[in-house]
Amino acid sequence: MGGVSRLRLFCVLLGRSVYAPGQSPPPCVHSSLSGTEGGGAGGVSGGGWRSTLHAEPLRVDESTVVLAIETSCDETAAALVMGGHDVLSSVVSTQIDLHAQYGGVVPEIASRAHLEHLNPVIARAIVEAGIDESRIDVVAATVGPGLIGALLVGVSAAKSLALTWNRPFVGVNHMEAHLYAAFLEDPTLEFPLVVLLVSGGHTMLIEMQDHGRYRLLGQTIDDAAGEAFDKVARFLGLGY
Repeated sequence: MGGVSRLRLFCVLLGRSVYAPGQSPPPCVHSSLSGTEGGGAGGVSGGGWRSTLHAEPLRVDESTVVLAIETSCDETAAALVMGGHDVLSSVVSTQIDLHAQYGGVVPEIASRAHLEHLNPVIARAIVEAGIDESRIDVVAATVGPGLIGALLVGVSAAKSLALTWNRPFVGVNHMEAHLYAAFLEDPTLEFPLVVLLVSGGHTMLIEMQDHGRYRLLGQTIDDAAGEAFDKVARFLGLGY
């Protein structure tokens, strides 16, 4: 899933991993999602891949505005979302040209590109949303799985903004966001659900028992589908 789609999912997950600036994240209560994305290491901010549930979850109403930041791999992205589904703006800066000559994502290059482009991407997202930054209620960012250096750029920026604006920070599990993609197409879906999760570094079959409650039914024991696709394409000279 690309950066735009992932960003649209943050609003659905605001009942999890919520803590105010300066407050430590709570203990994990659900931990059925694991692994790394794109060959990266885990996550950041208290075991990024684990799903967490705050004692006093933040609730979203129709007027809640979320600034969402995504830097888990090779796309620098930011979006403003209102009320959980209304995407006010979505800006993505891709790094395809930077990595094409290597046939895959180079973590150090990705991290440095995020550092260069994240501030302009966030600023543009706010301008395109047509709102003042004081209207933002929550700052969200991917905390894992992903490339650790890339994740740190987004999480550091998001926490800094949350501290500056005195707003809650929401750490979003990358894989959990993937699970919620179907709700964008059909918000009336009812639990339990079985979800086929296929991304760059994961191929999983997950049972969604309820919000924040998951059971891993099965997964690949070697390369994920995305990794296999990239390796075959490189071997056949199909390009990046």
